Amino acid sequence: MLTVRDDSGEHRVRITEATKIWLDRTSIKRTNEGGSRADCKQGRQCEIKYAYDGGTRTDRAEWIKIRVSGSD
Repeated sequence: MLTVRDDSGEHRVRITEATKIWLDRTSIKRTNEGGSRADCKQGRQCEIKYAYDGGTRTDRAEWIKIRVSGSD
């Protein structure tokens, strides 16, 4: 499980073996690359696409895109 925070509060997200993790490196003018659970670090901004089951959103992440800056 991963806890993320946004304007509406904290949310728990389940990461599974099927969850794709990407490193968004566009801010440093590099191509995106695959990441891992180790890249999910406190303080990093991320975007999450939740998995759906029959039209209902689950707590599972289909993919997570983590923003990488020059200081990472």
